[in-house]
Amino acid sequence: MPRVPAYLYERALGMLQGGMRTADVARAINCHVRTVRRLRQRYRETGRTADHPRSGRPHVTTPAQDRYIRISHLRDRSQGYSTSPEQEDIHHRAHSCSVLKSVLLFPTIERMAQSPQGKLMTPMLCRLRYAMYVPIYLLSFLPERVKASMVRLLLHRLQTLDESCVSATINLFSVDCTANAMYMGSQEMVQVMDRDNATIQENQEKLIFYYGENDNWCPVQYYEEIKRDFPKADIRLCNKGIRHAFVLDAGRDVALMMTEWLQKVLHSL
Repeated sequence: MPRVPAYLYERALGMLQGGMRTADVARAINCHVRTVRRLRQRYRETGRTADHPRSGRPHVTTPAQDRYIRISHLRDRSQGYSTSPEQEDIHHRAHSCSVLKSVLLFPTIERMAQSPQGKLMTPMLCRLRYAMYVPIYLLSFLPERVKASMVRLLLHRLQTLDESCVSATINLFSVDCTANAMYMGSQEMVQVMDRDNATIQENQEKLIFYYGENDNWCPVQYYEEIKRDFPKADIRLCNKGIRHAFVLDAGRDVALMMTEWLQKVLHSL
């Protein structure tokens, strides 16, 4: 039986903590019951779901040889393989293209866990997400019509709900989708920390930053700080009341706004 991927370990642990039987969990992630038992034991002993590191194949090269291989590769990254004329043409065109402008809308590029919304969501995403798997699993058996009604009820406060968001949100009734989304969110809380000032400094002429006045993921404080650190950069503050999740009810407005910005860039060339 193939080795269980790491993300399935997380999902299995959530099912166990939600009260599912070991055999049912093993069936759900398509593995042997012993694998689930070892997972539960490992989590009790170490507090982690990750598998123990394996030694792997013995190392046969010396550090000096490793360094030589690495340097040789960096000197000529195309060395050692051949490409077709079509691949060479694609490679050439990719290098000849240049990015004229990049727009960062409500950019979550720093200190996500320290933002107002991050402080609320970090415990849920990093420690409590396993408790969500069993309810989602049970809700997944509901008819699609009922799921759509539940989504509309949850989003009823939006004045102009984009119907395409309803079908997309229904996917969250899938355990796979929810588990992957929450795991990704937990990693963002952990990994998105300091702002990458070096990259911004290098590319600031190509960047447009657009912050929101009432955005709890990247608050006005972040806007003021980046504006102070990069006074020559194009950093704007939204005064139209557009929410962070603008796709729910303002996708068309944002698209028209960006089209206007990019047209000005193209006309200035």
